[in-house]
Amino acid sequence: MTDLIISLHCVSPDSLSKVRQELLVSGCFAEVYPGFWMGRCSCKLKHLANRLFSLVGWQDVLLVQSREKEEQVIFFPK
Repeated sequence: MTDLIISLHCVSPDSLSKVRQELLVSGCFAEVYPGFWMGRCSCKLKHLANRLFSLVGWQDVLLVQSREKEEQVIFFPK
């Protein structure tokens, strides 16, 4: 399990809703405030980031990073 921080800077409420739902399904993430989550993931960081990125709009910025390592994935607008 990897401890992750996920942040989403989004224009669309729909993007926030989709990402929130996806993380809720995993059951391992808590929303600290809208657009910012902390939690754990058993899958690869890039795999989760790609899955979340497929849900967001072209103007949104998504950041997924590991709390323990220097590993991070940041996606800028599509």
